[in-house]
Amino acid sequence: MDSGKYRQEELMDSIVIDKEGFICGYVDGFNIRPDNIILRLYGYEVRKDESPDEEELVKRLVDLVPKKGKKSHQIEREALYEWVRETLSLSNREPVLLEHLVKLADFKSVVIPKKNHELKVKITKGSLPWSCIDKIALTDLGKCILLKEFMEAKNRGIAVSEKVTYRFGWIEKLWIVQVNEYLIYNRNDRYLRKTPASSL
Repeated sequence: MDSGKYRQEELMDSIVIDKEGFICGYVDGFNIRPDNIILRLYGYEVRKDESPDEEELVKRLVDLVPKKGKKSHQIEREALYEWVRETLSLSNREPVLLEHLVKLADFKSVVIPKKNHELKVKITKGSLPWSCIDKIALTDLGKCILLKEFMEAKNRGIAVSEKVTYRFGWIEKLWIVQVNEYLIYNRNDRYLRKTPASSL
C-alpha cells in the first residue's frame, strides 16, 4: 500500500488503473471512516443519441417558403425566418431557434431529418478501499493510482496475469507506466503493453 500523505484535492480526478492495466475509473471523492478510507470512482459512458439535423431541415423548409424576388442563400434563410415568425406568430425581434423550425416542419407535414451523435456521459463506477492501492504518482503530466488488485479485469471476467511491478515515466509525449520490462500506455480504456521499456 502506498504510504505517502496526500490531500484529498490532490487525488481528485486521478486515473485509477488495476493490476492488469485496465482503467477502473477516476477519483470522484472520498468517504472517510474511522478504520478506512473509501475512494469513490466515476467513469464515462458513450451513448448514441439522435437529434434534428438543423442544416438539412432548413434546406427542406426553404423550398416551401413563398418566393419573392431574387434567390440567394442568405435571402432564402432570412425569408424562411420571416415565414417562421409569421406562421408561428412570433415577434420580429424573437430569434428563430431549432425548436421553431421543428414546430413549423410538424405544422407543414415535413419529415424532420435526423443526425446521430455520441454523448459522453459521466457515470458512477463504484468504490474501493484505500488498502487496494499499490502506487500513486502525482506529476504535472498527470495523476495516476495503481492498484494491487485485478479489480476491473475480474469485473469483466478476463483472465489475469502474474504479479507485476510499476514505474512511472514520460516518453514520446505519452504519459506511461512501466510494468516489468514492458511499457503500458493508454489506448481506449486500457493501458496496453509495449516493448521494450529499457529507454525509460
